[in-house]
Amino acid sequence: MDETSKLLLTVAIPTVTVLIGILVNNRQLDSLRNEMNARFEAMNQVILRIEGELRSDLRRIEGELRSDLDRVEGVLTVKIDALAVRVKALEDAIHSPLVKK
Repeated sequence: MDETSKLLLTVAIPTVTVLIGILVNNRQLDSLRNEMNARFEAMNQVILRIEGELRSDLRRIEGELRSDLDRVEGVLTVKIDALAVRVKALEDAIHSPLVKK
């Protein structure tokens, strides 16, 4: 083997080895990227499902709170109306001409 062939093999073998390594690493990176994308998509689906459940729970709780608020408002309205009648009766009794001062 002459010096040119030795020099050519000395340069060519490492270069080819590096190129093969780059191709293998590139394929592994593509595989890793695809796996990560699949996992991220799965996580996005989980997050969307949880978000839907939370929205549903929030709507249910909001409905319950509105119902409770309407009930309390009704009770308070009845009590306020009863107090208004009692105050009116007291005012009428105070301003009645039959009351001695």
